[in-house]
Amino acid sequence: MEENSVVLNVYELPMSTSGVDQLRPYASITSFFSKILPSVGLGAFHTSVDVDGFCYSYAVGGISKIPVTNKHKYIPSHATFKESIVLGSVTTITVHKCIENLKKKFFTSIGYHLTYRNCNHFTETFATALIVPTEELLKKNPVLKSYPAWINRLARTVSTGLDKNADKTANENDNISSSCCVVIKEARMAAGILDYDDDKKLAALSASVSDSNKQAKKKKELTEKQKQILAKLKSPK
Repeated sequence: MEENSVVLNVYELPMSTSGVDQLRPYASITSFFSKILPSVGLGAFHTSVDVDGFCYSYAVGGISKIPVTNKHKYIPSHATFKESIVLGSVTTITVHKCIENLKKKFFTSIGYHLTYRNCNHFTETFATALIVPTEELLKKNPVLKSYPAWINRLARTVSTGLDKNADKTANENDNISSSCCVVIKEARMAAGILDYDDDKKLAALSASVSDSNKQAKKKKELTEKQKQILAKLKSPK
């Protein structure tokens, strides 16, 4: 596997709070759904991401980084490994820069929330920032299609019945307005792209990036043509 491959590790969690530290504060929620959700294709999962020889995950306390060789040691209690999925490859952003941007504002040491900002929100946001090209990130609703929709379906289902304003983990000093993760918005910020809520400004920036890419491609093509001409001049007649 290439070093710049982005791999999602999926672990299945028991549909019970017994022995699972991260789920204890939400015992009433998970106990209520534990019998009916599996029967309709919903499950609880923990995920992490492997890239550049390290495994990254998010939990209470913040983002962790460990060697890939140890990735199965530090998982929630009673979690069982399900599968690893190659999501894609790193494009232009550096992994370190992406992680620092996520730590700074979104996936902080006090920001974890089982429903609104969990390990799966982190892996999807992180992978999106790493894999999706800048030009695509600037589109209105880009999606990392290789990230399975079922991974975080449980959190999305539960969140519809909760009052988001009643259980925020916002940190005003870090200028976090809400604890609810918005994957594409946070992926843009992680990739170092200024976040534009205005569609016109976003479209203008997208057009600018597209023009820059076309110019770069054109210059490269001209260089190749020049090489061909030089090769002909050097070749014996």
